[in-house]
Amino acid sequence: MESKTNLIISTILLILGITITIINNSQPAENIENNNQILTSINLTNNLNSISLNEWKNLYDNDKSYQIIDVRTQKEYDNQKIPNSKLIDFYNKNFKQELNKLDKNKKYLIHCRSGSRSSKTLQIMKELKFTNVQNLIGGINAWNSAGYITN
Repeated sequence: MESKTNLIISTILLILGITITIINNSQPAENIENNNQILTSINLTNNLNSISLNEWKNLYDNDKSYQIIDVRTQKEYDNQKIPNSKLIDFYNKNFKQELNKLDKNKKYLIHCRSGSRSSKTLQIMKELKFTNVQNLIGGINAWNSAGYITN
């Protein structure tokens, strides 16, 4: 279902891009910039993905504007955590409300133990209209397997 939705979104963006290109060739330069801003805005709203460890780690290392959210339990978090992560326990009865308190326009890197809870969290964050969330496939297990530092 998700891949079908992604295909539909990609097709719409492609058609929109072609349409803007055609329009750009027939209108003044000041309108071109406005159309490009619209297209950028559409792309940002669809920037919620499950990504590989290498992609996630690259964002973690090189883009400090991302906030790291750990959705494991307090016990798991106390035992081991990715540096600079913030805990929001998936099993907390107020989990969705806690997510909803976050700034939806900020960028987030999310993870859990193996990727299951954070994948579900990604779907919740989509429903809550977050604009940029990257879920770590494999969770902290993948992080540990690669030998990256934890606290």
